[in-house]
Amino acid sequence: MAEGEVRVVKEMGVSHQDFFRVLPRVMGGVAYAVEGRTVRLAGEGRTLEIRLSEEHRRSLGNIVHLPYTMVELVFTGYSAEDRTAFLAEFERQFFRGGG
Repeated sequence: MAEGEVRVVKEMGVSHQDFFRVLPRVMGGVAYAVEGRTVRLAGEGRTLEIRLSEEHRRSLGNIVHLPYTMVELVFTGYSAEDRTAFLAEFERQFFRGGG
């Protein structure tokens, strides 16, 4: 882990399609780049990488199949306050399903 780097890992009940649909609202108009399953945001001497695992399905019986993805957020150069604010908005947007 690089100096000043903080990793946060979350299991999210979301498909990749839904993740990328909601992501622009999470980023709030800030420019970011997407390369495969990795999102990168850099500027002001700090970086954020959001890495998605492969998409998985959890089966509840034979009828219900729910998507989930492991999401790793790697903050470099972010203050604790900025990380907390970003994560609060991230969770708020995904909790409400983006709609």
